Parts: sequence; structure tokens; C-alpha cells
Amino acid sequence: MTKAVAEHIRKPGVVCFAAEVDGKIAGYAAGEKKKTRQTELGQISYNAVLPEYRGRGIGRELVKHVMRNLSNSGARVLYVVTIDKDQPAAAMYEKLGFEKLTSHRYYTMDSKDIP
Repeated sequence: MTKAVAEHIRKPGVVCFAAEVDGKIAGYAAGEKKKTRQTELGQISYNAVLPEYRGRGIGRELVKHVMRNLSNSGARVLYVVTIDKDQPAAAMYEKLGFEKLTSHRYYTMDSKDIP
């Protein structure tokens, strides 16, 4: 778990579920509710499963727990953001009922390389 994820799940209103296999944390999923003027949104914010546990449905079940929790707490619309190259995650989200809305392309560079 990265420092950013650890800080995120400590924020008020963030829910996080973990899966344990043979006494070891195999994966986690987190989410949070956000309110707009029109509705309450539920964002699946972070999730990951260790490589040796992938393909067993652990990630899917964790995300489903987050989805149910957000829905039960009043979120009317659920959403998730992922990168295009993470096809396994995208396929899982679509199997869970999410629909792809758009794609974004991000660019980075080292600031010392500014022309």
C-alpha cells in the first residue's frame, strides 16, 4: 500500500475493506461519497490485489462491498476512474455494470527538460 493510499483511507467518510487469505492481506478496496448540487456520488477510489491472489475474484468482491456500502449510505450514482492500460480492471468494472464514458490521455515530463 502506498503512502497516498494510506493517507486517503484515513480521511473522514472513506470506507475501506480488506481481504485476508491465510493470515495475509491479499487486497483492499476503498471508496468515498461526494455530494454535488444535483446528487450524491459514490467513487470507487483505490483498490488493488497482490499479484499472487489475482484471478480469484477477490478484487471484484471487495469492490462490490464498497459499492453496496456507498449505495446504502445514500450515493445515487457510482463511478470509478482507471487508466486505459489497466484492461483487467476495466473489464471487471464493466462486468460489475459500469459503463465507459470517456478516455483521457495524460502527458508528463521532467521539469528540467522544459524547452
